[in-house]
Amino acid sequence: MAGSHDVTHYASQSMHGSADENIRHAPIIVQALEEHLQKVQAEIKLPVLYLIDSILKNVGDVYTSLFTQNFVSAFCGVFEKGDKETRSQMFTLRKTWKKVSPPEKLHAVDVRVNAVDPAWPITDVPPTIDVNPRVFSSLAETTSASCWAGSC
Repeated sequence: MAGSHDVTHYASQSMHGSADENIRHAPIIVQALEEHLQKVQAEIKLPVLYLIDSILKNVGDVYTSLFTQNFVSAFCGVFEKGDKETRSQMFTLRKTWKKVSPPEKLHAVDVRVNAVDPAWPITDVPPTIDVNPRVFSSLAETTSASCWAGSC
């Protein structure tokens, strides 16, 4: 008889394969999984997150943009209902999402989870620098002209 890990692994492989084959229905699939995540008992929520994780990492594409829309509330909803073991596994899972989720979303998750569990670390959001190219080019011209005048 197969162990529960084998069954869960098979179900996850089957579901993310279906998600890949039905990418044109991605909005409906994402909505169904997010609704399912909200309705199921606490002990079922983590396996649903693992399924979402599998779809994000193995299919990606349109699923990434759809899942990240409600990512913060979905993840935090599971965290708030989870026991200590679930929360520990969620921390391990969260660390693997650096390449599949925007840094701003991960930071928002960290801030919200940290409000529930102060031991949860908060990641830094990479700074965004907006540079007006006209200001930059005029600065370069001024510097260049003063260098020609010998004051460089």
